[in-house]
Amino acid sequence: MTTPASPSATPDPQEERPHPLGTGHRLDEFELLEVIGEGGFGIVYRAYDHSLQREVAVKEYMPSMLARRVGDNSVHVRSERLTATFAAGLRSFINEARTLAQFSHPALVRVHRFWEANSTAYMAIQLYKGRTLRQLAESEPGTLTEPWLLGMLGPLLGALDTLHHSQCFHRDIAPDNIFIQQQDDRPVLLDFGAARKSIADLVDEVAVMVKSGYSPIEQYADDNTLLQGAWTDLYALGAVLYRAVTGHPPPSAVVRSVQDAYVPLSSLDRDDLSPAFCAAVDHTLAVHSKDRTQTVAAFAAELGLVKLGDLYVVDRAAPPAAVVAAVVVPVAPPVPQEPPAPEPEEEAPPPAPEVQPVPVEAATARVQAPPPPAPPSPVARPKKASKRPPWFLVGALVLALFAVGGWIGWRLTAKAPSDPMIAAAPPPGTPMSDPGAPP
Repeated sequence: MTTPASPSATPDPQEERPHPLGTGHRLDEFELLEVIGEGGFGIVYRAYDHSLQREVAVKEYMPSMLARRVGDNSVHVRSERLTATFAAGLRSFINEARTLAQFSHPALVRVHRFWEANSTAYMAIQLYKGRTLRQLAESEPGTLTEPWLLGMLGPLLGALDTLHHSQCFHRDIAPDNIFIQQQDDRPVLLDFGAARKSIADLVDEVAVMVKSGYSPIEQYADDNTLLQGAWTDLYALGAVLYRAVTGHPPPSAVVRSVQDAYVPLSSLDRDDLSPAFCAAVDHTLAVHSKDRTQTVAAFAAELGLVKLGDLYVVDRAAPPAAVVAAVVVPVAPPVPQEPPAPEPEEEAPPPAPEVQPVPVEAATARVQAPPPPAPPSPVARPKKASKRPPWFLVGALVLALFAVGGWIGWRLTAKAPSDPMIAAAPPPGTPMSDPGAPP
């Protein structure tokens, strides 16, 4: 339960009081110590948690344009017509707390607890010591060099990547919503625009819901014709980088949609900025969302950053074009270590013909080569000899022909009467006639 800052006083319940709660005010176990931040949609206090005996930050939903604080420290809407709008923002504030509580990332606010009281809602979050990027840029502008900005972007891009994979978008990235921790310069994203977006959907005063120079054109639309997504956050992040190196944000997106007076970083010829950095920032700041960098991974690749774990780091060994391949580098070393060194050396000769198509055919030809030497075997000789007659058979055939010829000649000699001249002689005993006598 809540306790008034001054118990002896009896405030008028309807009297409007200052928006922040007083020092020493108790919200259950949390004692408010001081106000560390106040905006149009909420107030952040440094508080002491008496239960766990630690300091935390307590954020209160307090949209000053819709509500006011009255004598009993409760928050009341300014008029009945704003009740629905106030309630929508309150629901979004609670949903934001539930969403953040699901993530565990070093660049995202860690939510310890959230609850409702005083007709509004609160969340207890981790207390960070340091200053916002806006405060750092105003007090030490020389600190914001390209190497420093790339180091800051590593955790921020990792946080946005985690959010976007869950279809959650910040929609309120600006220098005063990036907190730089004192001990290690690590950034933390603050103040999601969930309540801001819900209120903007119901209120006509859109200019109050956006941040000139950091909000892209789709956040000015009063309908759903211009979709919001990862490219919305990347535009705002590009505007933050542009402000960091030039000292001023880009022109308002509404003005640019009519007449674009944006001066690209690439045209400034800054010796302290690399062409890749300038081109990457210019790409995120395209007026139309379709022309912008679409994903965190694409933006990181253009900057020459490679993802390691939950954040991105500078890949100094590879140019931006090779960043995607460089992501695989950490996985490559174990591959050569798995097979022992001796085994590849012993098995190298046999696998070689099996891997390449040509050696495989050559190996197959060698396996089939033994059949050609088979003909000299004894089994193959008779087959070849049977196809042509041996020489002794030819000689025997010639001798047989001679013998037959001799036998025929002998037979002709032995049968003399068969001669025609002999056959014409008269049989024995027949008187011989004078051949010259007349018949």
